[in-house]
Amino acid sequence: MSPFRGYPSTSRAGCVTHNLCLRCASLGLGCCSRCRPFILAEDLRLLLKNYSTEEVKAIVEVGLIPAMYFHHLLDPEMNQIYYFWENAYYRLQTRFLRGSCVALVPGKGCSLGNSRPLICRVWPFWWKSGSNPSGDNFPIEINGDCMMATLWSMSPREILREFRYSESELRKDLLTMSKALKEHGEILKEAAKRRIPPNELLSWILNTI
Repeated sequence: MSPFRGYPSTSRAGCVTHNLCLRCASLGLGCCSRCRPFILAEDLRLLLKNYSTEEVKAIVEVGLIPAMYFHHLLDPEMNQIYYFWENAYYRLQTRFLRGSCVALVPGKGCSLGNSRPLICRVWPFWWKSGSNPSGDNFPIEINGDCMMATLWSMSPREILREFRYSESELRKDLLTMSKALKEHGEILKEAAKRRIPPNELLSWILNTI
């Protein structure tokens, strides 16, 4: 039986800041300060619904692959977010300011609200390694070093409750993530064919989508 089975459906609309996430962030342990969230074309579309192109460019950058993610290059799913140019790998990611994601407001949480990237919505959950996310009943696991799971030993169900996130909502976002990764990979392949340099990649994708 799924560890998520039986968890009641709740809405994630409205408040998207969670007490334990804020505690992590205040201690410098949270994903907002330890990680560099990657951005996909699908994330850019969502951002463009609420922000101007210039505002999106103030949130998102094209940067060299962080060393902590070198293992992604060997992962067929995750290597789709990287752009190879002149012997280096780049990716779209949120900008960092004073040691944390530019969208993090100390003591308040993520300023992007429901416009935040897909990875920020589904983390630390992922579809089970080796499985193919489809339909509405694919296996899900915790696949990240979220402090709630590793430091505070919270169960998947408890983490979902903290996020006010139902299993059905999680599966929907994971399905969207799976499709968005593939689409982003195709977009980067087209950019490579056109020889778009990294410093022009974000603008090119924003114009393309």
